[in-house]
Amino acid sequence: MMNELSVMIVDDEKLAREDMQTFIDWESLGFHIVATAVNGRQALKMYEKHHPKIVFTDIKMPVMDGIEFSKALRKIDEQVIIILLTAYEEFSYAKAAITLGVTDYVIKNEITPQSMEILLGKLRQRIETVQRSSNILNDKLIENYFQAQEDNVGILEGRMLEKRLCYLMVEQNLPLNISEEPADADFCVRKQEISEALRGVDYVSMKMKAVSNVWENVTAVILDTELISQNDNYQILYKNAVRVREFLEERFERDFTVFYTMEPLTLPNWKKLCKNNERIFRQRCFKPEEAIVGIVRKPESQSRRADFDKKQLQQLMGGSEEKLEEYIGKIYDDICEAEDYQEFCSLSKKLYACLLEELQKQGEVSDRQELSFKKNWKDWMDAEKIRDWMIRQFKMRMEKSSGGEERRNSRIIAAVKAYIRQNYANPDLTLDEIAEYVHLNTSYLCTAFKQETGNTIKNYITDIRIEAAKKQLDEGNGKIYEVGLSVGYQSGQYFSQVFYRKVGVSPGDYRRYGG
Repeated sequence: MMNELSVMIVDDEKLAREDMQTFIDWESLGFHIVATAVNGRQALKMYEKHHPKIVFTDIKMPVMDGIEFSKALRKIDEQVIIILLTAYEEFSYAKAAITLGVTDYVIKNEITPQSMEILLGKLRQRIETVQRSSNILNDKLIENYFQAQEDNVGILEGRMLEKRLCYLMVEQNLPLNISEEPADADFCVRKQEISEALRGVDYVSMKMKAVSNVWENVTAVILDTELISQNDNYQILYKNAVRVREFLEERFERDFTVFYTMEPLTLPNWKKLCKNNERIFRQRCFKPEEAIVGIVRKPESQSRRADFDKKQLQQLMGGSEEKLEEYIGKIYDDICEAEDYQEFCSLSKKLYACLLEELQKQGEVSDRQELSFKKNWKDWMDAEKIRDWMIRQFKMRMEKSSGGEERRNSRIIAAVKAYIRQNYANPDLTLDEIAEYVHLNTSYLCTAFKQETGNTIKNYITDIRIEAAKKQLDEGNGKIYEVGLSVGYQSGQYFSQVFYRKVGVSPGDYRRYGG
């Protein structure tokens, strides 16, 4: 579907305005008339309100004629397309007006639906070509300027440096890849896709000036505030931040964080603000609940070096689980309190390397897949999840090395059984849900459950459901399909089949004759 281009018609004759509005189907051609005006002065006011891409204007009008209006409009907007509507006797006048900034002219008596369709097609092509070139030029210039180590203002034009603008900065919420494996390409939304999507957002009361990839995973949207008062900047920019996040999450089915400036800034001041407050863009790791974040000047916090001792960790692996958990938790908690992202990453990668060493010591190199990015990325989305995941993994290694795995599995299996007894009536109960509840990989849990009980988890769920159904049938409660629904079977026919397979009689016969 093509984007609609906005049009304004300026003519002092009511009949002429109405004729222009109705003699072709503007919307079917991808155009939308947003305003009309009776003279140049009124047209300037309407332009400030609607900012049409194309203006059709008569020449002879009271108060301010089409030529004066075109000259004034061109000073405001160098890109707007201005088409003069002229009569035969004004032809030479209109032709001369091309040098004053008018884009083109058409003779009123020669306009037909066919000629207008051809003209509009050419205008659309012109606008889209200019827009693509402008986007590529501005976006690349801003990207180069932002990423330059020095404040190389020579990259940009003077007017781009002086204008105060508002900024949104968008980042996809990605897990911290502590295993440093190649991430799944399908998991990350490509920067180009994000940029294209951001150009299609319907921004509230602000004009999108540029979309630029300023950091590896951060895309900036630069917005012009000329349509709103300075007092409204903050509220409207916040609304746009919310709109952008909702738009991207619906479009890509991924989570995003949107950062926004608290006030209009020039490009150099925006760059300085971001460079001096880079830790704001890393705080999602420590505050994942904050999805819309204001970029404000904050005093530098003291970096916190992790008090990590590999030998001490290895000694604790032979001691109690409580002391091991306390040691790892304390190191992480100190870093998280200081919100030191670099040190957090460094510590996590060191601990991950220690986990791999433990696997090798225990001769379980095949278990490395259980520590992979693909298996664990959901547990690596923020600092708290990584901390808890790391403690669980070290406790598992500790129990395996000390022969405590069997005792641990018994506790886990007991928890699984209790969870199933509480949730068997849920028809959507899955193995993945149960495994997530006990913080284990699904395949590992299934193997441990079978070793401990001699039964599969699926079969155990079925046993619990059928026992609950038998109890209801003994008590004479409800119809057969209602009993099935109450124990987790959405299909009455399937419930009867499972019941017969387990009990040897149908639910109806069981109720009539007993077990």
